[in-house]
Amino acid sequence: MPDELIFEAEYKGWKAEKKESLDAKNEKEASAILFEINQICVEKSFELCEPDIDLKKIESIASASNSASRKDLLAACKSKEFYHLAESYYLHCICRKK
Repeated sequence: MPDELIFEAEYKGWKAEKKESLDAKNEKEASAILFEINQICVEKSFELCEPDIDLKKIESIASASNSASRKDLLAACKSKEFYHLAESYYLHCICRKK
């Protein structure tokens, strides 16, 4: 059986599928496929946070500067229990800028 990467996800009408044969591919190509799968999951996980954190507000903070205060990120949260999600999304936005 040839090596292959298979990823399938389905959640509340959202579907993601990636199937790639690795027959003639090397580790770098396999790594790139896994990175793509990771990006799909990360983006969806932040979308699911939307009711609890204001993604647009965090994107605005990230585009304005490379440092955000805890107060700024808390202002983007429905409650302080979601601060870690806001902080993760902020870092995600900063990394996407580079």
